[in-house]
Amino acid sequence: MTIFEDGHDYVVKKMYDDLAQRNISLADKYYKLAVLHYRNELEEFRKEYIIRKDKADQEIKQLFDKRAGYKAQMKQGLITNVEYQRLFMSLDKQKRDIEYELSRFKYDTIGDIEESGFFDGLMIERFLKEGIPQSLSEERQMEVNVSYERYRKALIRAAQDNKYMIESVGKSIYVLERTCLDNMINRSISTPIAVAETKEELIAFCCSMYGDDIPFDDKGKTPTIQIPMGEASFCIKEVVRLT
Repeated sequence: MTIFEDGHDYVVKKMYDDLAQRNISLADKYYKLAVLHYRNELEEFRKEYIIRKDKADQEIKQLFDKRAGYKAQMKQGLITNVEYQRLFMSLDKQKRDIEYELSRFKYDTIGDIEESGFFDGLMIERFLKEGIPQSLSEERQMEVNVSYERYRKALIRAAQDNKYMIESVGKSIYVLERTCLDNMINRSISTPIAVAETKEELIAFCCSMYGDDIPFDDKGKTPTIQIPMGEASFCIKEVVRLT
């Protein structure tokens, strides 16, 4: 392998490493945008879940205390091993019933929230653990313009299949950035994207930029990266605006 090939491999690896970091950042922005849109419902669910979990934990602790008491009685000869096992099995069933009820409430509610089209299960689990992200202040929430609603929804729905969408949007960014690097026309690309007001304008720009190399249909979809590139670019722009 020549020094030029080594250098090329390094550049490619560096670009993919940078893209991986950008993908992580995008995933976090998708999550915050979804929370921003569905905030009240999520907070209500989290509050109720915490109350139920605390109650379940207390009930289970009481069962463990009873079990310890029965075990002490068995060691003192006050009850037989058979009686202890019977009592233990009863306590164990009560524990499983408590855990089942908590789990059923949790996953039934998660399923209902998933049907909204804004979240997947992992995102909701993250919210239960972390709560409202500190960066989502009331002031920032008021900045949201309802005229962008369909673009935010498109982004959030796409984030349902988180890994696939993150990688796909990452590929869109990579194609744009690759053109910047190959042709040294960063300003020629960044300016049209910055001033574009509609998805159609972004699609038209992408078509003019790539010509026949990457064909787009009227929805801005390309067989190379398999996503609506114009819409993805608009969504990225919207996320940046919100953050």
